[in-house]
Amino acid sequence: MEHIIEEEVRNIANIDYGHFLPYYEGKCNRLHYHTSWNISITLKGRMVEGERMLIDFIRVKELVKQTLAEYDHKMILPSYTVKKIENNIVFAEYENRKLELPRDEVVISDKDSTAENIANHIAEMILTRLPPHIFSLILHFGEGVNNYIHAKVERKWL
Repeated sequence: MEHIIEEEVRNIANIDYGHFLPYYEGKCNRLHYHTSWNISITLKGRMVEGERMLIDFIRVKELVKQTLAEYDHKMILPSYTVKKIENNIVFAEYENRKLELPRDEVVISDKDSTAENIANHIAEMILTRLPPHIFSLILHFGEGVNNYIHAKVERKWL
């Protein structure tokens, strides 16, 4: 008999980042920062024969923290705003604004840097780094007490 297990790991880490929404008509159009996005995940997978756990929580937390480190305290720029990268400096423009930032302080995204897109991308990155018996992940990406994004990704089987 196959056993499908779902487990949740809460309050794994926090992430802080800066961004802007060039197309947005309102204050989010301006460069701004978000602090203390709280990260939790829900995993779903098949129990591996002979194992007693779906996956070790400590392993999950380490993997999530490593993935989040790629975004934490960085500026997230949509790729269409990046005009060039020269001498490890990223030159970005939108509307009448120009930014020059060290390359190692920037994440360049193929999509707009909305919370939804960021959460989905992080969820995809985490799932690809988990063992193959974990087939579904929901990333709970929360700011403050009442604001959450739930990004669900599933492994595509060939």
